[in-house]
Amino acid sequence: MLGLGSTISKTSKKWDPLELGDNLIGWWDFTDTSNMYQEIDSYTTASVVNGDKIGRIKNKAKSSDKLGTFLRATSDAERPELKRFANKTYAIFDGSDDHLLGKAQASDTSYGGTANGKFSDATINVQGFSIFIVQESDASTVTTDGKIVSIHGTELGDTTEWTGLMFQHDSGTDDFEAIFDYHGDSGDTDESIVSTANLDTDPSLYSLVTESGSNATVLYKNGSSNATGTTAGDSRMVFTNTDTQYDAVIIGEKYRANNGTASGHNFDGNISEVIIVNKTMSTAEIKSMHRYLNGKHGLY
Repeated sequence: MLGLGSTISKTSKKWDPLELGDNLIGWWDFTDTSNMYQEIDSYTTASVVNGDKIGRIKNKAKSSDKLGTFLRATSDAERPELKRFANKTYAIFDGSDDHLLGKAQASDTSYGGTANGKFSDATINVQGFSIFIVQESDASTVTTDGKIVSIHGTELGDTTEWTGLMFQHDSGTDDFEAIFDYHGDSGDTDESIVSTANLDTDPSLYSLVTESGSNATVLYKNGSSNATGTTAGDSRMVFTNTDTQYDAVIIGEKYRANNGTASGHNFDGNISEVIIVNKTMSTAEIKSMHRYLNGKHGLY
């Protein structure tokens, strides 16, 4: 199961994602109950007991460019549930309407924006970012795409265009799929990278590290290269557009950027951790991250 703890060495400093400094812009850790709360609109009641609902979760990244301060459910009925027993902790997304969403709001920060009208000061180059997802699907075969995590941002310099980066359990192949959706950008063609093995019901770590160049983008499963692809699009995503609802991060459900709402294609399974790094990580950094997450969750 997800969320297996690890022993901390008393003789050496344990590496953790904060060592990536300002490049760490997203870190939603469902094993850390000090950062989860039952309410969707406050930090009043911590989610700590097995069965507690998760109304919001803080972004543990310290960067001034972090992707929002928190994610939240749209309503109480759409909150995922904390699962905690022995030394295992994760969030259960029920496949119907559970999600956690952060987005820009024009006049407030009620969905985790870092300021009114702004979700984040980050600029993400789709040819230069990294994402790590620890998840466990409830089914190896699905009839509808299950969105695990999605990132949406306005195209730098053109507020009429947006890019969606979506990571899902694909219903056509039953594989893990990374989708690059360049909406309204006539210069870039939508792309996807698909794992070479089905996304099954075993707890697993999927990682994607993007880079420019032929087959330079690498999809990893459980620390090993699983597939490669070419990220030809050169979109730069920003999250400061005050005139649209394009700018958002959502876990557990699809995001509809034209009206700023969660809109189905829910993931049915457990999510333990999501980490986003705003650069192409080095081989050494990738190994450190994989070692950290495997040691923490006991995956492989």
